Amino acid sequence: MALEWCYAGNVVGSNPTVPIMKIKKVAIITGASKGIGKCLSDIFLKSEYTVINASRNRPSEKTNAIFIKTDVSEKESCRKLIQKVTRKFGRIDVLVNNAGVLHPDTIENLSDKTLKSNFQTNVFGAFFCSYFAAKQMIKQKSGQIINISSSAGVSFREGILSYAASKWSVVGFSGALRLELQKHGVDVICFCPGGTKTQLFRHYKEDVSKDFMDPSELAGKISEAMNRSEKEKWLFVYSRKDRVLKKFGFEDYPVQQ
Repeated sequence: MALEWCYAGNVVGSNPTVPIMKIKKVAIITGASKGIGKCLSDIFLKSEYTVINASRNRPSEKTNAIFIKTDVSEKESCRKLIQKVTRKFGRIDVLVNNAGVLHPDTIENLSDKTLKSNFQTNVFGAFFCSYFAAKQMIKQKSGQIINISSSAGVSFREGILSYAASKWSVVGFSGALRLELQKHGVDVICFCPGGTKTQLFRHYKEDVSKDFMDPSELAGKISEAMNRSEKEKWLFVYSRKDRVLKKFGFEDYPVQQ
């Protein structure tokens, strides 16, 4: 498959004799139609990335991101997403596994439906997108995968039993994936944000997000984590209480390598 060449940032075909001024980097962000994903998409677009918004629904606001309808809870949908991007652009520089759901529950009212929904999107979505994207990144010998977990993935909370379990899984998956891919030149990080004003909490009967953070603040911190100088750091926690970006590597994270 021939790579598509870009002239001044626009695809013009696959003829390598065409003058090349610039080949844009390609970033895929799941769930980029709103919230943190949308704000992160705006940052990438300003940095002259070609941004793919992989979401179930089209964004309500106008954006220069390319929309590809995707349901990350379905493996085949993730496969088609990565296939479409690699066929069109010949590369994937960044994958942000941002899509997520939160269905609150306790051990007393836990249902199969809630458990499956939290895990299929939060865990399997990140796993399948990373699985297919990693194949391309290994070929390139470069790339970056950012998995968005939650502060509930590094702490213990009541009332969100299966959600917390899913986000702890994302942290574990990210660390293991980092160990596997770093020898191929692929960087993997995990970002754990605190409460943020998004539709993630729409299933609560009352507004619990009054003192939560703005998604643009979180997007800025995620970008900071991605562009860190301390490359050995891979786990980042940003709480609404202290607003300090905490960074961990394998040597200082409580769980042993």
